[in-house]
Amino acid sequence: MRQTPAILPGFTLIELLVVVAIIGLLAAIAIPNFLQAQIRAKVARAKSDLRTLASAVEIYAVDHNAFPLVADEKGEAIIPYPPIGLGPEVFETRMSSSITTPIAYLTSRFLDPFAAKGPDEEDPRIIEGPGYHYGTRSYALANDGTESEEKFKEYIRMLGGQSQIMTYFASSHGPDLDHDDDEELTDAHAAVPYDPTNGSVSSGDIVYLGPSGGFGK
Repeated sequence: MRQTPAILPGFTLIELLVVVAIIGLLAAIAIPNFLQAQIRAKVARAKSDLRTLASAVEIYAVDHNAFPLVADEKGEAIIPYPPIGLGPEVFETRMSSSITTPIAYLTSRFLDPFAAKGPDEEDPRIIEGPGYHYGTRSYALANDGTESEEKFKEYIRMLGGQSQIMTYFASSHGPDLDHDDDEELTDAHAAVPYDPTNGSVSSGDIVYLGPSGGFGK
């Protein structure tokens, strides 16, 4: 005699909804943690890159008695430094190829993992380059005179550095993807160092002050 197969009980609609809700809750917890881990890894990479860049800059300075030339947004070395007012602002300059050739103090110019993805907010004519920012006091003075040099020194002071000693900086945009160089702390883009205690996507740049000044505080 043929036996009728047993019918297994299925899930009810309520049970399915509970399972979906649990999966959604776990995803809501896991995805932000994954994204935060990515940001922390990029911060660690940026700091490592900037330390390496600073070491190369300071070895170059010992050999040449001058810091490497800065470059414009496109990475083209500014040679010679322009007369007053004709070059990019010192806070918008980048590292030039003088650090890689003819002597390779670095094998290549590093790319900022937090580089901006589009034009500058304040001046759309400026297209942000992918490299780390790099600026020197000597360029500031050559480009826009003592007023620009004082702005450079104030930038160093706002980041906790010694303005009479520090003569260059190298910086990443930080997780907010914005370059902060305004001279008033009340400004939306004030020059402040990145601080992860305010949240991993908090404002502020990751800035190395040189020579041998370390990261802004």
